[in-house]
Amino acid sequence: MTTSPRRAVSRFVAVAVIAPAAITAVAMGLQLAAAPSLPDPVALHWGAAGTADGWGPAWITLLMTVAVGLGVPWLMAATAVMGLRRGDRGPVYRLLAALAVATSAFLGTLSTGSVLIQRGIAAAEDAPSILPVLVL
Repeated sequence: MTTSPRRAVSRFVAVAVIAPAAITAVAMGLQLAAAPSLPDPVALHWGAAGTADGWGPAWITLLMTVAVGLGVPWLMAATAVMGLRRGDRGPVYRLLAALAVATSAFLGTLSTGSVLIQRGIAAAEDAPSILPVLVL
């Protein structure tokens, strides 16, 4: 059983474009809600031991969430849509859509988690370990 090109494209777009946009929107909302209780600057990088070792303005995490959480999945989707419209089918398109949404979910969880663990601390140097967020 084959699906029509229009239906295949709409399914692909739902998973590879719309789902990453929704995930990124939720991540952005949570980060914006936490912004008033964040230190200035915030921890942006953690070393191998899980301790913060790089700092910067809070808007950097939001920018990276949008740029990578939307940019990478949408770039992956853009490479596949023309083939789907042409009638190409196969497991590669399903894998590409799954990777697009997984990339957005991973980055959204990681960046939002790194922001949320810093709520209420006095200085970014006091940021807790990022390891629990990585486990999540």
